Amino acid sequence: MLDMRPQVDVPQAQRGRPFTLAEAVASGLTRRMLQGRRFRRVARDVYVCVAEPLDHGILCRAACRADPHAVLSQASAVLAYTLPLGVREPQPWLPHLTTPVGLPPVDRRGAICHVERIPPWQVTQTTLGPATSPARTFIDRAAALRLEDLVALGDARLWRQLVSHEELFAVVQWGVGRRGIVRARQAVPLLDGRAESSMESWTRVILALAELPPPEVGADIHDENGTWLATADLVWRRAKLIVEYDGRVHLSERQRRIDAQRHHLLVAQGWTILHVTADEVLRRPWAVVALVRDCLAVANAA
Repeated sequence: MLDMRPQVDVPQAQRGRPFTLAEAVASGLTRRMLQGRRFRRVARDVYVCVAEPLDHGILCRAACRADPHAVLSQASAVLAYTLPLGVREPQPWLPHLTTPVGLPPVDRRGAICHVERIPPWQVTQTTLGPATSPARTFIDRAAALRLEDLVALGDARLWRQLVSHEELFAVVQWGVGRRGIVRARQAVPLLDGRAESSMESWTRVILALAELPPPEVGADIHDENGTWLATADLVWRRAKLIVEYDGRVHLSERQRRIDAQRHHLLVAQGWTILHVTADEVLRRPWAVVALVRDCLAVANAA
């Protein structure tokens, strides 16, 4: 059927972002126009142009426009900082919102809502909207993530310099009695901001849980003349043992040759190098632990 309703150009201010009903009216749009085919309602009195791709990010922005008291939290806060979710955790579709205790109820359909205490020092502005701070998000996620994923999340925050050990320790002390706080307290001493990937963090945690000696993380290796040879993921310097997470599947041929040359140089200097994969770390962690334990035992017996 032919659509006889008048077409209207979308005002520039309303393109590329969610906008409220009040903003739409102020720019010349009417409620009837908003009900047409060119716009989509995505939250209470919040709209987007239908040409905009509807994804988690734009739903987060819309939810924050609909409720100015709410902040992004949980997995949505993690994504707002472009940090990793849990290794097996699916990306959420609906945004997670947390509102302070004691506010009147608001229509928050289209969001997963939480009601908790949120001191002002635990809120940070992000590109998606206000979100729980990196430190607060860390303890919020502790109840939902296993220890390995929580450490990976904390490592990523430290590596990106979004938070310090002191800030994490302070928020863990503040959160006494919360769900997951025991896991958060267990994770903080295991954090290391030199880890560059979730799988590196996972590897370090499974070795720590097996009570193996802690390695140096992201350590530089030099020969006897002080010449730099490589920077390795996990290093036991006295045992001359290196554990590398092998997750780089799209390396150029040139980079593969460079890595092979460095490998040969390290072996010539007496280093043992173990390469572990995501499949081994996730599916056979006991095998990784046994291999590292055996190599350390051989080195200590020599």
